[in-house]
Amino acid sequence: MDHVLLYGPPGWEDDAGQHYCQRAGRAFSADGGAAAADQGDLTAIITNMQDKQVLFIDEIHRLQPVLEELLYSALEDYKLDIIIGQGLRRARTRWR
Repeated sequence: MDHVLLYGPPGWEDDAGQHYCQRAGRAFSADGGAAAADQGDLTAIITNMQDKQVLFIDEIHRLQPVLEELLYSALEDYKLDIIIGQGLRRARTRWR
């Protein structure tokens, strides 16, 4: 599975995600949608993930639109465009 959306009563999604990861032998991490305050926070979370790790974002509807776009790129293309510093220099990272 590439992407999964879990929906249920409060607390259920986190428990279901942890249970899936335990059974699949995958690493699990959970972050709240409000925890990623800016692009740097979300980039740090994504780029520090292990191979095949599951990231659970609770209350994803609270993400800012610019962070949603960053997350879409990560989910669809498995890459992030990161601007480091100012000006025309850009760094691109790709992971899988």
